[in-house]
Amino acid sequence: MLAALLTTGPTPTPLIHGSSGSAIFNGRSVDIGRMLDRLQQAHITTYLYELDGDHAERQWSELPTFLDAAAQRGVSVMAYLFPPDETNGSYQPFGFDYRQWAAQLSQLSLAHPALTGFVIDDFSENMQVFTPAYAKQIAAAARSQNPHFQFWPIFYYGQLVGKHAAMRRYNASDFDGVIFPFRDEPAYDASVSRTAPVQIMAVRHALAPYQRLAVMVYARHYSRQRNKGNPGPDYVGAVVQEALDLGASGYDDGTIVYDVNMSGQDDALSVAADYDRVRSIYGSAS
Repeated sequence: MLAALLTTGPTPTPLIHGSSGSAIFNGRSVDIGRMLDRLQQAHITTYLYELDGDHAERQWSELPTFLDAAAQRGVSVMAYLFPPDETNGSYQPFGFDYRQWAAQLSQLSLAHPALTGFVIDDFSENMQVFTPAYAKQIAAAARSQNPHFQFWPIFYYGQLVGKHAAMRRYNASDFDGVIFPFRDEPAYDASVSRTAPVQIMAVRHALAPYQRLAVMVYARHYSRQRNKGNPGPDYVGAVVQEALDLGASGYDDGTIVYDVNMSGQDDALSVAADYDRVRSIYGSAS
């Protein structure tokens, strides 16, 4: 019933084929041309652009140029903000005033329409900062300049599902969508994909029908991960495919692959082959 409700309408929304982070740098700045080449080669059409800690001020200054180049390539962009506990005490140019960040990003989107919205990382794990009242103010600031500018916080499974879930404290209309990072909770095993379908469906049922849902798939080792080794292409590919298959039935709106390795070489936290698997799956889905 819910899936049928979600898929009604004359023009179904295309599934999100997205990624976040893993920028390719030329010195201190993002190598925009090479970065967009790699995104396009992997059929990634949504990119989450990080405004990250001590680098945020420079990344903010470079964002308009990135947006214009992304627009020419048909790539939509969402700004990715971080909570206070993920910075080193400074978050310029707007500090920890997330209403100001939201308003400024919304204003920027009017001149650079490739910017469609913004994300706040670990939103549900920072409720002492992002109270329901403050979330409403952030949402209002985001819509103050561009009424279509979207606010997508990150909520984890335990904070979305269940009668005591944190999500229940918020006004659903304040969030245009939610990003759900799949972590095989409570096991936190980045080699197990079989629990993804039931958790995605449980999250979908926990949200309002009009809220969009993107499943975040880890392509790098994350802080709570309990199994050894980095997420590999079989795992990454399986979760992406499960989410896209469920998306085709209306249970989610696609995927964001977190820190997929763009460099072509393995590093301490990620595997280069993940990129090839994502490219294959997104390419087939396209």
